[in-house]
Amino acid sequence: SYAFWAFSLVFALQACYFTAYAFHVIDVGADVGLGKDRALNLFVPAAGLNAAVSLFVGWASDRWRLKYLLAFMAAGNLAAAAGLAWADPVWMPALIVVGFGVGGGCFGALSGVFMPRFFGLRHLGAISGFFASLIVIGSAVGPLAFSLAKEATGSYALAHWIAAGASLALVIAAFWADNPQRKLARG
Repeated sequence: SYAFWAFSLVFALQACYFTAYAFHVIDVGADVGLGKDRALNLFVPAAGLNAAVSLFVGWASDRWRLKYLLAFMAAGNLAAAAGLAWADPVWMPALIVVGFGVGGGCFGALSGVFMPRFFGLRHLGAISGFFASLIVIGSAVGPLAFSLAKEATGSYALAHWIAAGASLALVIAAFWADNPQRKLARG
């Protein structure tokens, strides 16, 4: 369904981009003008924000439609990618922290909630297995894509811009990722 693909693509892109960033963090930092220590030290506040966002999303998932939380997650991915693409020395560190904190904080809470709520329990194993496979593929492709972008252009900017564009498209797409159970109930 559309909702499955919208959720899966946001999660796969987040896994792809964050894994690639983590594998190449020192070189990416040098590419955008961050020193090694500064690039590595951004993980600490991002992890703190990640924990806070995870608690918030867990609470909000019982009260709000999940498509809005998906858009929030995709916006986090967009913030990180856009921050690195623009490489503005003032805004970039904040956008990296906010982006990866929000994206990562949404990851666990949303992935555990959307599948049973949207698709029920009967085929949950098959659905979650396929979903997990897409995330693993994203995680495997990301570091390679970063390497290829660097080799082809001498910079990671192309990878950041592509991720930012894909994230923006997924922010928009998330607003139509309605729960299929709602449609069935209206019948």
